[in-house]
Amino acid sequence: MVDTWKEIAFKDEVAALGTATPAATDGSAASAGSATAASKEDHVHALGPLAANLDVNQKQLVDACLHRAATAPSPAAVGQIYQDSDDGKVYICTAV
Repeated sequence: MVDTWKEIAFKDEVAALGTATPAATDGSAASAGSATAASKEDHVHALGPLAANLDVNQKQLVDACLHRAATAPSPAAVGQIYQDSDDGKVYICTAV
C-alpha cells in the first residue's frame, strides 16, 4: 500500500467560516449556509535506532525539531510527521 501523507494546515492558513447571510447573485433569496469545513489551496543526534518506544513519563520534550526532508520518509509509520524542506509545510502519515 502507498503511504498517505496529509498536509497539516495551521490556523492562519485556512479560510474562516462566517455566519453572515450572503448576497444572492442569481436573483433568488439568499440564506446563511451550514458549512462545516473550509479549504485553501543539518542537525543530527546519534540516538538510535531505538529498540523500543521512548516513554518520557508525561514530561515535556524541550527544544525538539521536526524531521526536515525533501521527500516523505520511507518506510513510514501512521502518526509520523515531517517538514518538507522544499515547501516548508508539515505533513503527517495517515495510512501505510
